[in-house]
Amino acid sequence: MVIVNDILLEKHLWSSINYKGENNMSDKLTVDQMEQELRLDKIQPVTLTPSEEKVMIEEEDYFQDFYEEELRAIYGRSK
Repeated sequence: MVIVNDILLEKHLWSSINYKGENNMSDKLTVDQMEQELRLDKIQPVTLTPSEEKVMIEEEDYFQDFYEEELRAIYGRSK
C-alpha cells in the first residue's frame, strides 16, 4: 500500500490507473512542477534507518519510475 496526498492506493489499484496516452497537462510537466502544484514539495520526508536507506538507493530507479507514474495519475485527477 502507498499513501499519496492522503489517498491510500493498494497494489491491485496501481495498475488500474490509466494516464498514458492522455493528452493532458501532466504529460508536459516535470516531476518538480507537479510536486509544487500539488504542494507535495512541502512534505518532510521520513527518517530512514541506514538499512532502509541502502535499500532505497539500490531500488531507486524502480521507485523513481513508479513515483512519476503515480504522480502523473494523481495530478491528472486533481485537474
